[in-house]
Amino acid sequence: MIERERTRDTARGRPPGNETGGGPGLRRQAHFEMPGLQIPPGAKGQKGMAVIVALVITVVLVTLVLALSATVHYHRNWFRKSSYATRAFHLAEAGIDKALFELSEEGREYRGEEETSLGEGNFTVTVEEKGEVIIIESKGKILRPAGEAVTRTVELHCSLERDSQGNRKIKMESWKEMRLPPAGDSSGGVTGEE
Repeated sequence: MIERERTRDTARGRPPGNETGGGPGLRRQAHFEMPGLQIPPGAKGQKGMAVIVALVITVVLVTLVLALSATVHYHRNWFRKSSYATRAFHLAEAGIDKALFELSEEGREYRGEEETSLGEGNFTVTVEEKGEVIIIESKGKILRPAGEAVTRTVELHCSLERDSQGNRKIKMESWKEMRLPPAGDSSGGVTGEE
């Protein structure tokens, strides 16, 4: 009987064996060979590992790119606010210089000035005498493109003296930048938020 099946299989164009092609009770598996490609022994269970490793690396790289992007955005905004604060500070210093010049002139009474324009901002100067000490306070103000005012205040304590020829001379006692912005006003400090 086995001989008849082999003859029948051969007549139908199948190799001798059972209907699935192989020895009795065995199924034949498809076997493809690629020249130069060898699968190492024991690698059959690691077929999906490459995909998992690629996904982990992709997630790590995307996380790093997002973190770097957020850091650059924060520092860019901080730098922009810092530059406005620096310009307002320089305007306040310009107000102090103007007051010192006016006070050093003989025969002039100088009490300050309101919102004197200079460049892209302005400064306001107040001069107050307390005995021998003259207190000069200057506020520099610059407007950001959003319309928000950035202000910085500088205070100088000085006194007027006469030199050996009788000319007015200013003696500086102390100088400080005031860092007390009004409540809710972030213009006196610098933050990275926009």
